[in-house]
Amino acid sequence: MKSVFAILALATAANAACAPGQWNTDHNDAMLCDQESCGVQCFGNEACVKSCMASRNPTYDSCAIDCAAAAAGCGLSQCFGSCLTGCNDRCVSCTAPACGPAYAQCLGVDLGSQPTTCCPNKNDFLSTMKATPSTWEDCTDPSSPTAERTMTFDPAVPRKGADNMIYLRGQLLADVASGACATTVTWNGVPVLNDSFDVCGNQTVGLPLNLGTLFVNGLDCPQSPSALDIEITARLSMLAPPGAYSIKADCVGNDATTKLACADVSMRL
Repeated sequence: MKSVFAILALATAANAACAPGQWNTDHNDAMLCDQESCGVQCFGNEACVKSCMASRNPTYDSCAIDCAAAAAGCGLSQCFGSCLTGCNDRCVSCTAPACGPAYAQCLGVDLGSQPTTCCPNKNDFLSTMKATPSTWEDCTDPSSPTAERTMTFDPAVPRKGADNMIYLRGQLLADVASGACATTVTWNGVPVLNDSFDVCGNQTVGLPLNLGTLFVNGLDCPQSPSALDIEITARLSMLAPPGAYSIKADCVGNDATTKLACADVSMRL
């Protein structure tokens, strides 16, 4: 005999985000692992969980991602204390009754057919949470008066609670008297900062989400053509939330008329 929760779930299936039978329950294990890791990285933020899960498995139905993100948000609001140390029996004993009925209804399945436990492959899940070596993409305009641009990281894998060095080197081919770098920061695909800092002199840039602070040794303006050697210290906080970060700086000089350099740094904490 079905439970009352199951009957209610089936009775309201017409209003589910997924049509009955649309979500394949054989995919539960994969969804559990992606939902769990994305939920931890995003602290249950629904928009962030959606973006994270879509990037991990583009074959998921969009309805299933919506349902999983809502369930993660429910877990954050209803079972934060029980799930603070991660997914375990104590966490599931709270989320199953608190969030399970709505999750099943959203997926258009009978109660108990929705993902209900923890990721069955903890090794794979933990590997997604590890920090990875920082990388960068050169997004500089071809007309830029800079050349031979390189960027290196020390250490290669970012460390919390430490100074992480970023070295930008190259050749400056024109005079620069002033300028600014438009800076954007995203966390798990969600924009969290849109700011700018001067290209000249030493700058301090506070990062969002308790991530830390950037200390930038910029150009010695007015700067004549010479070798570029810009040093950035990324002082990462121990409180920085885990996840994938992108820090993009697009620098222009001489009253925004000269495109100098553009770098998009990716890191995972």
